[in-house]
Amino acid sequence: MKPAPFLQEEAERSGASVSANLQASPALPWSRLLWLALGYFAIAQLSLALAIPPGYAAPLWPAAGLALVALSALLAAGAALQAVLGARLVRRFLGAAEPLSRERHALAFLALGGPLTCLLSATVGVAALYPLQGLPAEALAGTWVVWWAADTTGAGRA
Repeated sequence: MKPAPFLQEEAERSGASVSANLQASPALPWSRLLWLALGYFAIAQLSLALAIPPGYAAPLWPAAGLALVALSALLAAGAALQAVLGARLVRRFLGAAEPLSRERHALAFLALGGPLTCLLSATVGVAALYPLQGLPAEALAGTWVVWWAADTTGAGRA
């Protein structure tokens, strides 16, 4: 499979191959999650030094920004992985064919690029919201279905 032109151009500028760049960026391992938690704790402890006695309310809480960045990164990763998966599935099953040239190809294009790949972003998104935002367990299925349906209809309209 040939890489996207913009990835190939970037790899040529940097002197690396596209496959080497893609393999060098693994998914979020547990060690990174541990570093994130330690960073949050350290920033929170520094912020508590600014707290007005006798309470624990600090006028500045930069740890919240770190948590927001982490959540945003997870959600963005899910959306990006969904797009990559969709492109790979369409290329693999439709090959060099024009995806909209025949009715069968158009239906396969819509199924692969919509309902099937949208499973990924909905799953990653809900899995990130559950521990990081305190999404209640009883809301997991409903949130997942709404997320998947929104992504699917959005992909179908694009």
